[in-house]
Amino acid sequence: MKRLDWYANHDLVELHRRPGIALTFLLAMVIAGCATTTARSQPLTSEPMAAGTTPAAAGVPSAAEPPPAEVVSGDASQAFAAGYKAFNDHDYARAIKDLTLAADHYPGLGDYALFYLAEARAAQADLTGASATLERLRAEYPQSVLTPPGELKLAQIFLKLGRNADALSVATHLVATTSDSSLGQSARFVQAQAERAMGRDQEAYQHAMAIRESYPRSEVDSGARELAYSIRAANPSVSAVPPFTYHRSEAALLLREGLASSAFDEAQQALALAATSSDRAELLWIQAQASKADSDRQKRALLEYLSIAPGGPEASAVLYDLALVFWKEDEPDRARATFGKVIAEFPSSSHASGAMLRIGRIYEEQQDYDAARAEYGRLVERYPGTEAAEDARFRIPWSLYMARQYSRAIASFTAMRKRAEGPGEREMFDYWRARSLERIGDTAGAHEIYARLAQSVESNYYPALAAEHVPAARAELAAASLPELDIEHTPPPSASPTVRFHLSRILALRALGISELQAGEYRALEEAAGEEHSLREFILAGLQASDAWYDAIVAATRMSKSGHLSAAVAERVRYPRAYWALFSRAAGRQSLDPWLVLALARQESLFNPRARSVSDARGLMQLLPSTGDRIAHLVGEESSPNLYDPETNVRLGTAYLKNLFDLFQGDRFKAVAAYNGGEHAVEGWTRRFPGDDDEWVENIGYRETRDYVKKVIGGRREYLLLYPSRDESRAMQSVPASP
Repeated sequence: MKRLDWYANHDLVELHRRPGIALTFLLAMVIAGCATTTARSQPLTSEPMAAGTTPAAAGVPSAAEPPPAEVVSGDASQAFAAGYKAFNDHDYARAIKDLTLAADHYPGLGDYALFYLAEARAAQADLTGASATLERLRAEYPQSVLTPPGELKLAQIFLKLGRNADALSVATHLVATTSDSSLGQSARFVQAQAERAMGRDQEAYQHAMAIRESYPRSEVDSGARELAYSIRAANPSVSAVPPFTYHRSEAALLLREGLASSAFDEAQQALALAATSSDRAELLWIQAQASKADSDRQKRALLEYLSIAPGGPEASAVLYDLALVFWKEDEPDRARATFGKVIAEFPSSSHASGAMLRIGRIYEEQQDYDAARAEYGRLVERYPGTEAAEDARFRIPWSLYMARQYSRAIASFTAMRKRAEGPGEREMFDYWRARSLERIGDTAGAHEIYARLAQSVESNYYPALAAEHVPAARAELAAASLPELDIEHTPPPSASPTVRFHLSRILALRALGISELQAGEYRALEEAAGEEHSLREFILAGLQASDAWYDAIVAATRMSKSGHLSAAVAERVRYPRAYWALFSRAAGRQSLDPWLVLALARQESLFNPRARSVSDARGLMQLLPSTGDRIAHLVGEESSPNLYDPETNVRLGTAYLKNLFDLFQGDRFKAVAAYNGGEHAVEGWTRRFPGDDDEWVENIGYRETRDYVKKVIGGRREYLLLYPSRDESRAMQSVPASP
């Protein structure tokens, strides 16, 4: 009996016992039968199979070889499940036994069995066995999603075994073939390590520096930097540039890597060797950028730059940053004058429009609203189409509102609405026109606008504010009436061998109840599906079911833009109840609105638990390591928490958010703003612009934070509209009212 036929018949017995998975598993076996014939090539290493050795003797099962009796009495698919569980339980001896059985006799998940068998052998320090297993994975399953990470693991094991040429060969192949940036970076690092071990210092140094240049702040960046430093210390000739050139380049690179203090020191060494004023100016600019945490040192570097290169290539940026320092130090007149120099001396620079906007904001802070409005008017005329001009269009009528000239503000909001560039901007003008009407006592006119806005589904923030002014019925979203994507849906047969291969593994993993391994197969399935659009909802449902929420959001956005997914389905996928049990439990523990927390996490990371920002914020709620340590200490947990772990991140993130709610007396606008812009910034804006919450948000000094607050508050409304079956009143009550 052929092995596949034996397994099909054997599993039929199991399916009679478990009818709930019969259809799924039968389809898995049929599809697997189309996909298990794979090329069996010799391992691509310097150690070929010994002459006279049969594939079976080498650990490669023969297609004609019958399964042993112990397999007949068991279930090879369950052997994989048991082996995988044993691996996760760190019972490596049991894992090796079960996974060996599955690797030899369960081709439907043979690649998974081989990958975790290699991991188990490596954990037992059997590196030779692990490398042989990974070579088999490469040879038998070249199309597997586990082959690229398996190749990286193989290259790393070869390094440990001293097989440096093989490590270099495998890593070079992976660099040339993978589309995964993270794997490519790690493979390049193995290349550099292997070349160093082979005594090829020049090549190793070039590879390490290429990693630093191409992937600053990546997971392998620090290792590449240490390797480059080690090579140069032992062999200074590898850099092959004069000391000044090296220190200047290193300073710029360290700045890109986020090592501000080291960048400043490296620039200082280069300054001692600089021969021209232009070289000194370039280095002073690096030092100024590296000193943003120390305004005095930053100011000294900026002023020195201007003293030696007032018309230098970075002079407009230097002036702009200097003006920001003056503004931060509460010297508004010096700040305004310096912003004015940017406009006068560099009118065509990218900083000129921003400088005009900042001048207007300074006038607003000084309550000189006429001067502010005049500056905004000049900005709109002089630099149309810029981001600053978009802000200025709003702040022209806003300055009238802040000056309490409400009748003029109404006319100005109405006029500017005609120049709005999208529904969100139009609704912003509508909302503030209604607020102005309210201020002059036209309650009926205001409520008419509020009622219309509250029913809008064009945007979310201003309709959310409007709904607080009128007892309006809930707006209706088409996406809200859609059922959840059906994870049990089975797609139609495919003519593509690649699609069948990945689909077979999805169904096999699903039949075993192993959801966490399915995400990679769904990603590969989307890439392989091409024009097979019948797979799109199956892929999205699968990504969500395997907690690959970020991938589902990105895929839905891509499908929607290409016209292969309805807008309603895309909207529901883009606002998922991701990690709902985790978020709702953590929010309840802190007496927070779970929908607000969910909206905030979506804005922070799009539900990517591995997200890492350029400032080193990590995980679902983007916590800095320093913040994570501080909050862990406050709640009595150990320091250095794993912020990439979803449960840890959400637990500490909600505790931090609760801390901000308490700090700002339950004001959700200020708490959300502080989560993004910092507590001290929020305190400063509150001192300068006291008043109602909606007014306060428009006066936030950082555009990023202002937009962030609007997206989080608006995102909460989107969630409440999409999932109306949830208890909205309970969620509302869990948010303390703003004072």
